[in-house]
Amino acid sequence: YRHQPDVVCIAFPCDPWCSWQRINMTHADRAARIQATRKAHRRLIKFVADVVAWQIARGCSFLLENPVASEAWQLPELKSILSKFFVWSSDMWLC
Repeated sequence: YRHQPDVVCIAFPCDPWCSWQRINMTHADRAARIQATRKAHRRLIKFVADVVAWQIARGCSFLLENPVASEAWQLPELKSILSKFFVWSSDMWLC
């Protein structure tokens, strides 16, 4: 890669994964739309996980931002990489 950053900061979209979507998923007409959006966003989540793995492999740092209650943190792509390594987390209420 041409760029070799010491720190990468990523704030990926939270709207498909936020806690409000749990409520919206109880409505059949909204659930299909939410599932389709989540499926489309999984590609981005995979990219985020790849960037994190790349940073870790190089001994560099990363910062990911998403709400504490975001279901994205439970996705296998993020959960597996974040649980394998010594990763600090902090809860901040920004939104």
